[in-house]
Formats: sequence, structure tokens, C-alpha cells
Amino acid sequence: MEAPLSKLIEELLRLKLMITILILIVLGLVVAGIGLAMFSNRQLPPGASQFNFSGHSPEGLFGAESCASPPDPSLERQTLFDRAAAGDHSTLTEARAMRDAAFYDSVLNALIERTSSCQQDFDSLVRHVLDNGDLPANASMAERALAQYKAGPGRGGLADTLHLAALSDDAAIFEKAVETILQLWSEDRIPDVSSAVLLQLFESEYWVLGAEARRSGPGFTLRRRLAEVRRQLAAAALPASIHQKPESLPEGLKEHSHE
Repeated sequence: MEAPLSKLIEELLRLKLMITILILIVLGLVVAGIGLAMFSNRQLPPGASQFNFSGHSPEGLFGAESCASPPDPSLERQTLFDRAAAGDHSTLTEARAMRDAAFYDSVLNALIERTSSCQQDFDSLVRHVLDNGDLPANASMAERALAQYKAGPGRGGLADTLHLAALSDDAAIFEKAVETILQLWSEDRIPDVSSAVLLQLFESEYWVLGAEARRSGPGFTLRRRLAEVRRQLAAAALPASIHQKPESLPEGLKEHSHE
């Protein structure tokens, strides 16, 4: 009996020793971890702090900037309009980018109004529109330019005047420009321009008008008028001899011809 009892006691002592060793190892690891953490804190530079996610409120991808209120579009437009009234031509490009035809027209009218007392300023505005191919004109600008050309016609401003009428995207305005230019040409007030060149100019500028303007009621009237102008200018291009009546035969030849 003593042998088995002593063996049991020996097993219990061995198990107790193993548990004690295991506890010491765990305690050693915990102490080492605490010491490492304290050492890391001492290595941080002055003013630095550890990451602490619990102290930050969620602010989104851009932080506090995401909470900023969007700009007031009405204030932005008013500022743009005021700049136009002061003569800033670059406002046309900015207004065009807004894709609001009515607002663009109001900005352009503000620029035109400012040039009412200075023809040179108007000419500069027209040149700005013509030199920037994606900027539309409007009826007010096209009609004023047409009146100016009518007062002093010539080859130089012919193409620009007609192109400006096309940029107005108004078929009625374009037809008015065609009629005015055709009348001046028939009166020989536009020198060195052939009927063929004039017809080519009319037809090429017609396609500058937008599709909606060409399909409109005034657009239908314009197409019919251009067809008439085409026939008129084509006839004008024929040699003069074709338009002359044959000369009358002398009396003697007439009698001989009847024989």
C-alpha cells in the first residue's frame, strides 16, 4: 500500500511543479508586454500621441470639409452678371459652361448694353465671340452688326456679319442677313464678290444654325428662300451672252430666209 501512495504523491508534486512553472511563464510574458509598452511610450517625440480611434468623431472621407455648405448658385450668378456689366468678356465662357441658355443670353446682353455708347467696344466684343468658336451670339448682337455692315458694306466684313447671324441660332435673323447682303450685292455695293462665292457663303453658314432652328417654322421659310436665292445667283453666274436676245436679221436676209 505504501508504494502506490508514495507514487501518487510523487505524481501530484510533479503536476504542481508544472503548473507553477506555467504560471511563472505567463506572468513573465505579461510583465514583458507591459514593459515594452512603457518603453514605446517613452520613445515618442514631444507632442506626439498614440492612435486613439475612440476619441474621434466620424467626419467622412474629407473630414471637416465635408460639412462645409455648398456655394450659393444665385450669388455666383449675380457675381458673374456684375462682372459682365463691367465689361469682362471672359464671363461668356463661364456662363456657357453653366449650360443655361437664358442666363447666357442675359450675360451677353449685359455686355452688349455696356457697349451702347462705344462702337469700338462693341467691335471688340464681336471679335471675342467670333474668335471663340463655341460662344453663341444672339439676335441683339447679330442685328446690330448687320445694321453696322449695311451702313458700310464691303468684302471685309461680309463673312463675319453672316457668321454672326448664324451664331444667333435664329433662322429669321439669318434670313434677314441673307436678304440684306443679297440686296447690297445686287446694288454693286459689295465689290469683288462673285455670285458663286456668295452662294457658297450662304449655304455653308446655313449649317451653323442648330438643328432645332433649321426645323422650326422660320427655318422652313429660310430653306425655301435659299432655294430661290440659289436659282437667282446661278442665273447671275451665266455668261452675259446667254441672257442677250438674238439680234434682228436685216430685211433682205429675212426675205431670203423665208425662201
